[in-house]
This record gives sequence, structure tokens and C-alpha cells, in this order.
Amino acid sequence: MIATVDPFPAVVPSVAVPNDADALADQAVALVERWLTEARATETRADRASSGRLADLIEDPAGVGFTMQFVDRVARPDDAGAAADQLASLVDGAALPGFLSPVDRILLKLGGVLAPRLPAVVIPLARRRMRMIVGHLVADARPRRLRDHLARRRAEGYDLNVNLLGEAVL
Repeated sequence: MIATVDPFPAVVPSVAVPNDADALADQAVALVERWLTEARATETRADRASSGRLADLIEDPAGVGFTMQFVDRVARPDDAGAAADQLASLVDGAALPGFLSPVDRILLKLGGVLAPRLPAVVIPLARRRMRMIVGHLVADARPRRLRDHLARRRAEGYDLNVNLLGEAVL
């Protein structure tokens, strides 16, 4: 037996389901337009900026791949020296993704050169900057940190969809 739960009981109006596909499609389009209008009405400037950064990252052909590599190779390792070597190899001679600002691309290139010499300085700065750029998209998967993160988001009223990325999946 399969039980179903209506995930949007207060959002989805009960409507008679039409028999023909065109009428059903029209109703679906009208409902989505209403949802978009309501969502935009509550969206803040910060929400719009965050959405814009996400769109830039996703639309950039190298954006998601670079971000996943950075997280796996630079942000995740506990050893700053290992992370420094990975940062250097990640940016050495590589065209950095366009979703990064010109300043961020210059800083990453500079960080790649300096990280092997000054890992204790460069790696925390690189991690912090990347967290500022994509931190709203990536959560720490260590059990306690993930649990705390999810609890904070639920307390803020968010329903979350969690997808594992990177080495944890492999």
C-alpha cells in the first residue's frame, strides 16, 4: 500500500481536472504563473542576488564542475598543505569559470601561486571567499554540521531537498 501526502495543502487549490489536455495545460500554466507572482512578491534583494549568482553558476558550462572540484579538492581536505597543492593544480593554466568576477579570478590565480608557500594563510581565505560565493548552495556533510545546518534552515521555515555531491557520492 502506498500512502500519499499533499505537500502543498494550503497552496494548491482544489480544481476540477478537465478531460482534455489543452485545458489541463492551461490550468497548469495559470497555477505556475500564480506561484511565481506570489514568490516574487516576497523575494528580497538578497534573494534576487542569490538567485542571480546561482543562475550564473548553473548557466556557466564550467561553473558546476569547477565548484564541485573546489569543494572536493580545496574546501574538504583537513590538511591545509594538501588543499594548497590542490588549489594550485586546480587554477594552474586553467581558464576559470565566467560566473566568477574578474577580481575573484585574479584572486584565485594569485592564491594558486601563493598557497603552496603560505597554506595556513591562503587556504582559509580561499575557502571563506568561495563560501561567500556558493555557500548557500553547499552544506558541510559531516553529520553534526549537516544536522545543525538543516535544523537552522527548518527553523527559518525552509523545506529542503538535499543532494550529495562529490566524493561522498563516489
